[in-house]
Amino acid sequence: MADGKRYKFAERSHARGGKWALGLGVASLALLAIVSVISAFTRGGAGIYVGVVGITAMLLSIYGFYVGMRSFREPDAQVLFPVLGSLVSGITSVLWFAVLLMGVGA
Repeated sequence: MADGKRYKFAERSHARGGKWALGLGVASLALLAIVSVISAFTRGGAGIYVGVVGITAMLLSIYGFYVGMRSFREPDAQVLFPVLGSLVSGITSVLWFAVLLMGVGA
């Protein structure tokens, strides 16, 4: 049975790249929500500027996923932020790709 002891590795710091990946993923997700609301209010006629913001946010999420994957290589670093950053950025990249495909198919 478990005795209830918890271990903490104090000498391990959080991966810097993982923090960046999480930040990029959250920023891209926020831009996805903003662009979606703007597009819904204008009934699909938001214009080229909203599209440019969308493409830029999609590239941010792809780069965030790349940075998250690379941050697993950082020596003696905790993997919480790389996992979260990679997941958020990867899921956001898939969502942006789905939005792109819906726009091309329409």
